[in-house]
Amino acid sequence: MAAAPVKPFGPTMQPTPQKPRPTPTLREPGASPKRPGRPGAFVRVVISLLIVWHFAGVFLAALSIPTSSQLVMDAAQHRPMQWYLDALYMNQGHSFFAPEVGPGHLIRYELFDQSGQVMEKGEFPKDEWPRLRYHRHFMLADQADMPGSEESSKYWQRRYLEAYARQLLRTNEIAQTALVRRIAHWPLPRELALQQRTLTDPEGYELLMEVTQRRSDLGPEETNQSLMWQGGQMNTAGRWNGAPR
Repeated sequence: MAAAPVKPFGPTMQPTPQKPRPTPTLREPGASPKRPGRPGAFVRVVISLLIVWHFAGVFLAALSIPTSSQLVMDAAQHRPMQWYLDALYMNQGHSFFAPEVGPGHLIRYELFDQSGQVMEKGEFPKDEWPRLRYHRHFMLADQADMPGSEESSKYWQRRYLEAYARQLLRTNEIAQTALVRRIAHWPLPRELALQQRTLTDPEGYELLMEVTQRRSDLGPEETNQSLMWQGGQMNTAGRWNGAPR
């Protein structure tokens, strides 16, 4: 007599149905495979070129500080690269972060009364609040000249200092004479910094220029600023379009 088949313990396992395979898309002969959601080759090339262009502008703006090569200056400060740097405000000063940090600048002034006695003295920039006021005074002191030849730089430096002196006289009606000095404050020498010492003498300061303006030399104050700029004078309120300062 044949034995009955033994039934397995537990629930019976059902076979898992297989998913239908997608129908492959027919491609033209020689066409490269394209992943879903991946941009086309033309778009990828354009994006890559934009990235290379942007990083080239970042490096050119940093390298085109004064004493750089003429080739770098021409590439960074001429169109179309200059338009791009100015539009994104990338033409700012990188010289502060350069390996050889240049000096800071101060404007020191003295006001004299009719008898020639000092009635007020001060300097800017100084620690002020809000910080926007400090930044504006810092820019007035630092950019009181124009890049170029030594003669041109001294000419514009004198023009700026004379303008500051006239403004000081207009804001102080008692003062009769204003003496304005522009001073370069050089950074701490490396050997002293390694010794954790500070400058205890004025060797870190250098007088660049001083001007004297008298109230008797002041002309009538211009009331319409727009007419002054239209008269052919340089618009110092605009951004500098040359090498980053």
